[in-house]
Amino acid sequence: MSERRYSDGYRKLRRADEPRRIAYEVLHEVATQGAFANIVLPKALRQARREGHFSDRDAAFTSELVHGTLRAIGRLDWVIARHVDRPLADLDPRVLVLARMGAHQLLDMRVPDHAAVSATVDVAREHLTDGPVRFVNAVLRSITREEDAEREAALAAIEDEDEALGVRYSHPAWMVRAFPRGFGGARLLDRRTRGSSRRRQRGSHGHPGGPPGTHETSTNWQTRLRTSWILASHSARSPRALSCSSRVTPPDFLRSAMGVRVPRMRGPSSPR
Repeated sequence: MSERRYSDGYRKLRRADEPRRIAYEVLHEVATQGAFANIVLPKALRQARREGHFSDRDAAFTSELVHGTLRAIGRLDWVIARHVDRPLADLDPRVLVLARMGAHQLLDMRVPDHAAVSATVDVAREHLTDGPVRFVNAVLRSITREEDAEREAALAAIEDEDEALGVRYSHPAWMVRAFPRGFGGARLLDRRTRGSSRRRQRGSHGHPGGPPGTHETSTNWQTRLRTSWILASHSARSPRALSCSSRVTPPDFLRSAMGVRVPRMRGPSSPR
């Protein structure tokens, strides 16, 4: 824990706010222990409600900070890497989690820059010593000084189109490369991922049937999946959800994109 005094150049040490403290703990557990956010976060929110005054607004902020950071992790890492002088893999996992949290607030949430930086540094001071705290503070302040136009120019300078799409929309490179082969072209990928980006910026959460604004219905996706040898039916759980059958031949594009050997399974009409 940082022990710098106010007279040393730090403002008075104060307790980090509860939503960011919980978000950090969940994100750190996901990053270091492979935990599932959809399991850990609800438990943490229930405990916070039992132990103190934790409002619905606090819960919503915490949820967006956790899920939003995880959704945008590829793009956030690319941004952070532009402001550090070493590989991200060499950073303390706690520092990287805090940098991602702060960057998500700065880039994707409607949090004023000064509040995003200072509140994230408050969390850092509860978990790190002085040097790493100053590092987190410096990285986040450096991000605030970078204009959006500079960031966009750097992104546009990426020569590999698949890599650029993967960075912009935080999609794995293998998925970006597989999407055109499996679902009809890069334009569809760009439209679907752009919808995910709009959802993230609004601070709302996902729809099983597709992100708002794409005008894609579950019936449309049922047709698309059928052309790739994936049988799907409307789910009883939600009118916008689909249930996919595993008793079909997996599409070749998934096998090649994932780089693994997937055993072919007999479908209802497959010869025995």
